[in-house]
Amino acid sequence: MSIFRTVEVTCPNCDATVTFDLVHSVNADRRPDLRNAILGRSFQRQPCPSCAYEFRMEPELSYMDMRRGQFFAVWPSEGVEDFETYEARSKSSFEQAYGAEAPPEARDIGRLLTPRVVFGWIALNEKLIAQQAGIDDVLLELAKLGLIRTDAEGPGLSVRNELRLIGVEETKLVLGWFPRGGEDLTDVVAISKDILQEIDSQPEQWKELRDELAKSYFALPPVLHCGSLAARPHSRPRPLQLCDQTPSCLGKSSRFRLHLQTT
Repeated sequence: MSIFRTVEVTCPNCDATVTFDLVHSVNADRRPDLRNAILGRSFQRQPCPSCAYEFRMEPELSYMDMRRGQFFAVWPSEGVEDFETYEARSKSSFEQAYGAEAPPEARDIGRLLTPRVVFGWIALNEKLIAQQAGIDDVLLELAKLGLIRTDAEGPGLSVRNELRLIGVEETKLVLGWFPRGGEDLTDVVAISKDILQEIDSQPEQWKELRDELAKSYFALPPVLHCGSLAARPHSRPRPLQLCDQTPSCLGKSSRFRLHLQTT
């Protein structure tokens, strides 16, 4: 079931006290309307009754969709700085609820689910969009790594930026750059969907990256893998290296005329 708890929070604009129904868990099978609200970016967003300023609470919830085989531990965006701790907590919770430590009936449910850890609403949105389009999330991360390598006009690797899938067209993937933890687009780029098939047809060239991403609850976004981890040698033995094989179809990418000022 989907669980909410009523809490009092402070309006970030006028400091007034706001009563908020804060989500604790979402069961998308029973509440498809909540999934739609997440995709529409209206979920957990409401205006302050005092000043009318609309704000959204940072997520901290579990999300389950048995029909689509999805289970997400969703954490606030700033948690990505300590992703290993959150990944361990999420894995432990999943194992107790649906994994090896769960009752047999719950383990049967767990076998139908792919657990993932995400940070922030935009990261959750990306997972839902990708699944809806039939795109494997690990393959998507590899495609983003390839794009970052070749996209000289983009914001580039930084712990301050996130590159996220925001739409899928007939022949294109539409991705957006966001400030980490924010939902305001700073740039948009479209790439050919052929990149997914091309990467999938080159298993040996992408094997190390694919294996590393696939074995983790947290399919690492490229900005973290090649940005903050590279600057934090104590976090993991080393950051992953980009594949030497640049997907040829990235020559078909097109940058939309958004080009907002980045900060």
